[in-house]
Amino acid sequence: NKLCTVTSATSAGVEDMTLAPPPNIVSHLEQLLVSEKGADVTFLVENREIHAHSLVIATRSPALYTMVLATNQKEEHIVPVWGMRVAVFKAVLRFIYADELPPLEEVALATGHRVTTIAQDMLVAASRFHLDRMKANCEALVGECVSERNVVTMLGLACRHNCKKLEDYCMKFN
Repeated sequence: NKLCTVTSATSAGVEDMTLAPPPNIVSHLEQLLVSEKGADVTFLVENREIHAHSLVIATRSPALYTMVLATNQKEEHIVPVWGMRVAVFKAVLRFIYADELPPLEEVALATGHRVTTIAQDMLVAASRFHLDRMKANCEALVGECVSERNVVTMLGLACRHNCKKLEDYCMKFN
């Protein structure tokens, strides 16, 4: 029956306690997406195969995971994603894995489309897959693209996808 004596680090002479490094799970998940290691689902977008991980999809987007389940029950193992550009779907996956959007300018340059078009498409995709945080980010990006020329179009987009902040912004736009 020995007793243990506890002393504080400073009283024991240890003043510089090294803290553990910050977590980098986002970086790890992003690398998992890029490397495709262990990917178990294939999406077909504009006739291109994009590989992902059903567990990550299930965790972040139940709506997209429902599509995966429906396809896997048919034993096709390829999930078609209709009506979406490859670059926009890749932005969705990047958001699912890394909780961030790619820079709009990069996506626009890669696709040959205008930044405004890409911002709108990403908003529609976020709404489609029930990615509320992505949708809020895209709503802010679309808001930056509103002009006198497109305010009516943007207001229609806001109404169709229940984007209250964008709708309010468009209504105040002069």
